[in-house]
Amino acid sequence: MSLTSLDDLYSGNIPYNLTEASYLDNWNNEPIYLSGIETEINIEYFKNNSIKAIVNATDDTFINFSQNYFPGWKAYINGEAVQIYKVNDIIQGTFVPNGESIIEFKFIPSIFIIGGSFTLLTVSIIIFVLYNQIKRYKKNG
Repeated sequence: MSLTSLDDLYSGNIPYNLTEASYLDNWNNEPIYLSGIETEINIEYFKNNSIKAIVNATDDTFINFSQNYFPGWKAYINGEAVQIYKVNDIIQGTFVPNGESIIEFKFIPSIFIIGGSFTLLTVSIIIFVLYNQIKRYKKNG
């Protein structure tokens, strides 16, 4: 079953089973039929900010990752970045090609990168100012 809007999900007018139907934000609303596709997922590790799994699928498929959708999560399949979709307005998922794939979800929020850059810049300025003050003190001695 394919949902065309979040209204379908929340209205209660359409009977649905979340193991059989999902709504993807930023999807072109064309139905995706995944019945008959056999998918095996083996978790390699699951940490606070990352998960790694080996996925075997008999055809191209879509997997849901039961982690709340939040900006900063990145997905990689066989080392290549792939798009993450917001599923059912709460969790995240991504398309996976047929065959064996290594999928990784990593939480890399841009605010940490920005904050780290500002911290590095601040420490560099402090070191520069202290170095110049020490140099000036020794010169005037």
